[in-house]
Amino acid sequence: MPHKTGASHAIAALAAMVSASYLKDVLKHLVSARDLVAYANVAGVHLADRIGAASVMDTVAGGAAAVLLVFLTFVWGWAYHHSVIG
Repeated sequence: MPHKTGASHAIAALAAMVSASYLKDVLKHLVSARDLVAYANVAGVHLADRIGAASVMDTVAGGAAAVLLVFLTFVWGWAYHHSVIG
């Protein structure tokens, strides 16, 4: 894959979206949705208290999904560049 086209980042984003979808399915078997919502709510409220912002559940869930997507994209990009570029 060429290094200058940005295709690696596009593939990373696609892989992150697909893997996050599968991760969601795996998590459904390990942890109940009610527990995940409770953990996300507690973490969101704690974070909102520390930064002084109001917490909305949809914002917390969307933020968690965005963080997971960015993390998976970073891992994919790092692995690609480390293995190809060196």
